[in-house]
Amino acid sequence: MQDKPGQALKPQSFGMAHQVGDHNYYSITRKLIMNGDLNAAGKLFGGRLMEWVDEAAGLFCMTVIGTRQIVTKKISEVIFNEPAHLGDVLELMLRIKNLGNSSVTVECLVMTKVIAPPDTSRLIVQCDLVFVAIDRNGRPSPHGFRIDKETGPL
Repeated sequence: MQDKPGQALKPQSFGMAHQVGDHNYYSITRKLIMNGDLNAAGKLFGGRLMEWVDEAAGLFCMTVIGTRQIVTKKISEVIFNEPAHLGDVLELMLRIKNLGNSSVTVECLVMTKVIAPPDTSRLIVQCDLVFVAIDRNGRPSPHGFRIDKETGPL
């Protein structure tokens, strides 16, 4: 994906964006909540959701900077706004918030959609994740991208 150092990220590289508030988010994956995803209270287990968030955000960052050589550096405060239930469909949507020399900061929204009338959608989690590109020795390595000044963060 990278043609030259300092290449600007282009929104069209990620497919169709969804407008949420003032920002465009890219739908990375959807998950159907099954029995094995539930906690003892019969709600989606928070640890399972965070596994899905980390995986989706990692895939998004790999696509952004064109390498699998990334690691999760930080996950911001996570507040579970609403529970998700058996049979709910979750949509994990991401956007680039910032690019550092070797880091990529993304914002993740997790929406739950009930596939039955009334067709509703709720925000259940919103958090930021920071990923760092690494070299073969596991040290931070420049990824060579920058945010386009005209379009801003993705």
